[in-house]
Order: sequence, then C-alpha cells, then structure tokens
Amino acid sequence: MPEMPDRRGYELGSGVVVDRTGYILTNNHVVEKADRIRVKFTGDPREYDAKIIGTDPPTDLAVIRVEGK
Repeated sequence: MPEMPDRRGYELGSGVVVDRTGYILTNNHVVEKADRIRVKFTGDPREYDAKIIGTDPPTDLAVIRVEGK
C-alpha cells in the first residue's frame, strides 16, 4: 500500500511588530491551529521561531513573541 503524503501544510499571515523585545500582534485565525510558528521579516532571509503569548478569538487577535534577537 502506498505511503500517505504528509498532510501538514504551511499557511501565511501577517503581523505588526509591537516592540523591540519581540512581541508581534497578529490574527488569532493565523495561529490558532499552528503546531509551529515561524516568522520572517521583510528584507531578512532568516526565519525565527515564535510562541503564542495570548489569543482572543472573539476579536480575532493574537500576540506572539519571536525567540532570539
């Protein structure tokens, strides 16, 4: 029997950097089902791991924080 393809997908979203300590405001629907969050900034080829700090589904807002510098 053939092996099932990997069903994990990649979604794109946007956010606004709130301050220099790595907090980012985004939409809840962007992160609510995520197993892993990676952030890429315009003009920077690197990607950064981020974690969810808080969410508010009724307003569709979420705060994430980038790990590292």
